Amino acid sequence: MGEERIDERVNSIYLENYLSEVLNQVNWYPELLYTVDICESEGELYILEFGSFSCAGEYDCDLSLIVEAGAKAAWEDYHYAYDI
Repeated sequence: MGEERIDERVNSIYLENYLSEVLNQVNWYPELLYTVDICESEGELYILEFGSFSCAGEYDCDLSLIVEAGAKAAWEDYHYAYDI
């Protein structure tokens, strides 16, 4: 209690680089499509949660980006499966 919470969307290569570093360290991905909540506390970034693709809209995220990523992944999977 008494802590300030700020919800904001940030499009930044800084966050992408942070996530890439984390995933490279653990050499693990939750699944083909997923969402990630990243928080900042006292100037440090932290992974708050990996979320499932199917629940992405639950936290007021930009659904157009989620749909675009899902469509792209489905198209790539289809091409891979049928060697097109």
